Amino acid sequence: MRPFLAGVFLEDQLTTSSRFFHLVWRCFAHAAPVLPARGMGALARQLAADLPDSAVRRRTSAAGITDLGMPHGAKAGVAQ
Repeated sequence: MRPFLAGVFLEDQLTTSSRFFHLVWRCFAHAAPVLPARGMGALARQLAADLPDSAVRRRTSAAGITDLGMPHGAKAGVAQ
């Protein structure tokens, strides 16, 4: 359960408030879980479709990841 919740809340320490946890848990309980018909990769392809070709680099090594000041220590995939 821990890896699943870490993915849902985008933080591996699970310091998310219990109030927010309960809100999310209720949403899971009241709605049917769904996945894209073409798999999870379809989400990335859809997001990348509206970006210029130079904005997304695949099969490229990165020296590191920055947090860009995002909340709860979430990481943004920005190569340094």
